[in-house]
Amino acid sequence: MAGEKDEGGERIEGKARGPSRSYRREMEELRKALEEERRLSAHYLERLKYLQADFENHLKRIENEARERIKRGNEHLILRLLPVIDDLEKALEHGRSSDSKDNLLEGVEMILRNMLTILRDEGLEEIKAMGYSFDPSRHEAISQVPNPGLRDGVIVREFRKGYMLNGRLLRPSLVEVVKNEG
Repeated sequence: MAGEKDEGGERIEGKARGPSRSYRREMEELRKALEEERRLSAHYLERLKYLQADFENHLKRIENEARERIKRGNEHLILRLLPVIDDLEKALEHGRSSDSKDNLLEGVEMILRNMLTILRDEGLEEIKAMGYSFDPSRHEAISQVPNPGLRDGVIVREFRKGYMLNGRLLRPSLVEVVKNEG
């Protein structure tokens, strides 16, 4: 044992001793480093919790703002449609007090044009159907008829108009298409 050295490099003489000074020093440095890492870890965990709370609050704020924008958008559209309601009420009142069917029809046609203008300004677009080729992404065929003068898939009747809103299908057109034998 006289020539042996411990892990710290110190000579071991006689009987076994406790850890050497360099070993104790190294252990103390490791304890300090560990404590510093624990302190940093706790700090980072606390910061992460604050950031998570801030992020969740931010998401709630964004959702509330989106709901408010939708409400304001609806208000805008409704305000633009109120004159159409006023015109319809006037047309009905005039139609009840007048014998002229032509005046009533002319008034209703004018109101329809005004309403369609408002809706077009909001992004509504009528889907073209009559005479066009059937497109399953825009049209819904509810019947088929033979017509030797036309090729298969041509739309020959529109039962209900379809609409796109800002480039997205809102409602498909209900149509009748040509389907020849053979």
